[in-house]
This record gives sequence, C-alpha cells and structure tokens, in this order.
Amino acid sequence: VYGAARPASLKAVRRAVLGGLAQAEGNPTAAIENYAPHTDYFPDKIDPAHAVDFDVEYHLTWKLVRDNRQGFAYVLLLKGVPVSALPSADVLPAAKRFRVPVAKVGFSSTTTAPLLLSLGVAETIKVAAATPESCILQGLADGRIVDYNAAAAADFEDLDVLYTSVNAWSPPWSVHEANGVNVQSTSDPGALNRAEWLMFTAAFHNAEKVAEATFAEMKAKYECVQDKGQRASAAAGRRPAFVEITNVWGTPGMFQSPQTPYHMELIEAAGGNPAAADPAHPFQQAGAVEQGWSGAVTRFTQEELLEALKHADVVVDNHWSPSSTASTPMVGGDQGVLRVPGRHVGVPVVPEEVAVPPGQAHGGERVHGAVRAVHD
Repeated sequence: VYGAARPASLKAVRRAVLGGLAQAEGNPTAAIENYAPHTDYFPDKIDPAHAVDFDVEYHLTWKLVRDNRQGFAYVLLLKGVPVSALPSADVLPAAKRFRVPVAKVGFSSTTTAPLLLSLGVAETIKVAAATPESCILQGLADGRIVDYNAAAAADFEDLDVLYTSVNAWSPPWSVHEANGVNVQSTSDPGALNRAEWLMFTAAFHNAEKVAEATFAEMKAKYECVQDKGQRASAAAGRRPAFVEITNVWGTPGMFQSPQTPYHMELIEAAGGNPAAADPAHPFQQAGAVEQGWSGAVTRFTQEELLEALKHADVVVDNHWSPSSTASTPMVGGDQGVLRVPGRHVGVPVVPEEVAVPPGQAHGGERVHGAVRAVHD
C-alpha cells in the first residue's frame, strides 16, 4: 500500500552478506587516506521504515540513492576511493555522481534547513533560501552564506550539492544541473514518512548514525504526544476545532484557512478536528471554499473571519509577514495569542501539549517532535 510502513528490515540481510568483510569503525567523515579493498566503509546504514519516495542501496565504498517519485538516481562514491571501485557504466543506472561526504551544499527550500541542521552539518551550508533558523540568518548576515535568490552562477557551480526541487519556483539553478538533487520530502504521504527524509540528506553527508538516532527520538516523542492528545480528546468526549489562518497574498482584508492534507493529518493525529476541511462545521460554513494554489482553502472577509473564529478552539496564525498580523482578529485578542517573529505560529497560551509534525519549524526554531498545539 502506498504510504504504508515497510514490512521487513534489510539490515539482517546486509549483515549476513557483509559479515565476512572488514568494517570501518564508522561512516567516514573525510576522504579515505589508505583505501583498503574488501572493506565495508559504511557500517552505519539507513533503512527507511516509513518513507516510500526514496531508498538507499549500500555497497562497500559507494551508495545508490533513488528518488522513487521522480525517477532520479544518485551514485555517492567515497572521497579517496578510485572511480574504478564503481561497476561499469552499463551496470550502473543513469545517475548523477557525487563524492561523499559532501562539504559545500545549498538549498532552495526552507523545508531542507531543518533536515541539515538536525544532522549537525550547518557548516556545510554555503547557499541558503530565506529561513528563520538563527544560525543561517547569522551566516547570511556575516557573508559566510550566500542568499539563494542573490547567488551567481559561480556560487552554485562551487557547491558539491544543491538541494532543490522539480517544483522550485523560477529557480536560478535547476535540479537538472550536475550538482542538483531533488528533495521532495513534503510529498511523501505521512508525517513520519516526511520526517524520515532526514535520512535522504544524511546519505550525502555520511551522517546515517546521527539520522537514525534523531529520527528515533522524533518518532518516540511524536507518538507519545499523539497518544496524549487522543486520550485527552476521548476523555473530554469531543475533538477541539483546530484552524490555521493566513492572509490572502496580494488581497488586503482577505483571509484563508488551508485544507492542506498534511495539516489535516496532523490535527487529527493530535486528537483535534480540522474544522477548515469539515463542511458541517460552522467555521467552514462562515466562509467560502475555493481552490488555492496548493489545494482547497476556506476564504473569509474580515467580518466573516470574526464570526468563524467564534467556533474555533485553537487558532494558528500563520501569516506571511509580521506587519500583516497587526489587524488580524484573533480569539482572545493579544492576551490569548503567543506571537513570535517572522512567518510565525500563534496559539492560545492555555492548551495542553499534544501531537505535532516531527522536525518542523516553530517560531524560527526547530521543534524536535513536539509543540504546544491542540487540546484544551
């Protein structure tokens, strides 16, 4: 079933096949100085249990990373290992080739930033899209990092990898360039599927051990808080109405509540009711359902929004700029809303802690599996 967890791990099979070989003590963090054939240089291997849009195949000195959604493939050969260690071109699939671990990377989407920072490889970021992560903002300010939209061709050419996407808007550097790598973590169907894309980027940095430990922590926290939310809702006999409000870009005085599938999934996982996607809920009935650029949305005038918010228990204020929030009508007013800089989240201060998207950004800082969210 597309999106289901994989039924069996390949790790036992890999251990049996590689059991008679010498093994490195850990995945190399630099070039191999004294290459020894018949050595498994990747003792730390990832085996995604949830993500279905990528997989990684390991060999002694190289890896094959497959993008199962778009059909891209990437051969990752250890630095310091001769190219002759690769099989002949007629055996390898059509794939871009990279030397790992990569040392200089860039990204075009803010969703990639938490993946890299979770791996502890911030020092490799040389080109970055606008993101609220403080270490990246500091790098942009002091010139260590080049802004993606202001970068020149030479900046992109100097990268080992540019993490980008086939869906990037008007990209100055295409995913089809020699160092372009397609990262579509947001398309993998499921919260844990998307979080597991941490392992995709880890393959390029030889950071598999960190990725597995970090994901395990995310998953444990996510499932623990998810359980709290479900039990709290069951005990209360109701699922609180959880809504997200954004401004309509370029249309002052208009607001919308998206029905983005992964948002709805997370609300339900937390024990909440995604009221924006419920035709029978008075919140949705106060507005008009339309088709937005990324899916269905419920749109409101300011007067309609004021009426709709009377039926919401929790409101996430997800406006695109701080200036647009000044006139935003919110339940409880400023006293009931937690405001943070930038493209921010505003939630009532009263609710208990419940389930959340693993590894997502909250108020400019990465949340490791849990945020304040749904249940009162």
